[in-house]
Amino acid sequence: MEFEIYADIFFILNFFMNFFVLWFSSIIQKGKKNILRIFFGSFIMTIMYMFMVFSDFFYRFYGVVSGQIILAVGILIVFKSNSLKDFFIHILRTDITSAFVFGFIYMVSRFINDHKYIFYNIYRGFSFKLMILSSIIIYIITIFFRKYILKTLNCEKFCDIEIYFNNKNICLTTLIDTGNELKDPLNGRSAVISQVEEVVKLFDDETALAILQNARAEPTVLISSIKNSEILKRIRLLPFKSIDNDKGLMVGFLSDKLKIILSDGRERIMENVTVGIYGGSLSKKGIYKAIIDYESCNF
Repeated sequence: MEFEIYADIFFILNFFMNFFVLWFSSIIQKGKKNILRIFFGSFIMTIMYMFMVFSDFFYRFYGVVSGQIILAVGILIVFKSNSLKDFFIHILRTDITSAFVFGFIYMVSRFINDHKYIFYNIYRGFSFKLMILSSIIIYIITIFFRKYILKTLNCEKFCDIEIYFNNKNICLTTLIDTGNELKDPLNGRSAVISQVEEVVKLFDDETALAILQNARAEPTVLISSIKNSEILKRIRLLPFKSIDNDKGLMVGFLSDKLKIILSDGRERIMENVTVGIYGGSLSKKGIYKAIIDYESCNF
């Protein structure tokens, strides 16, 4: 039995399948998703599949091994593997995701084929008026429950932290950011970033005023404005690199301890965590006041 394969249809279907599998795998990883990398990786994988299927020379090599090689190329493009072990874990995770996706599609296709008459009746009873009315109702419900929906969707993106310093403490809603690589060069441990108007609550009035007045100044100016010798002993300079490749130093301080409270109620206490002082606003909408790295919350 012979059948025809259309290159354009084959490309589109394979591209979207590759994109979905890589995207879903990145969600399972709970890492920072780079849509451009996923798009590019899916595109390269699809081109390689095209060569395998439509080239007489490469078709002879088409099989499980070649499929794994193509998948490995996509993994290298999309995911940042720190070791060979991480690389193979990414491949295994994506293989499992692929099996799940294709199995689900096969199950749905069989169900549709076995119940064609049901879908035909649904099609005959389709009404644009009903569709418009349903859309309006869903939109109204979404508006009323928007805050709850956003909180539910973002529950794993945020946590609460309590910073303790000199017998004082503050509690902040914090973004869990996989891209936060700020570290204290003295101990090599990850540092937390907090907005200046929040952390100054931990200091005496004179120190708080000095920090607020010089929060956006050069680090040397900010440090020289602090007169409290005990606090000066806890001051740290944190080298940072922003998304647009700007480099500099951020003034921070060594806290007594830090409590991390996840959305599911789990808690973790870390001693001597450095807190960077940020002079601007971390969230445009004021949703969070601090930023913490993902690894510190992975417990």
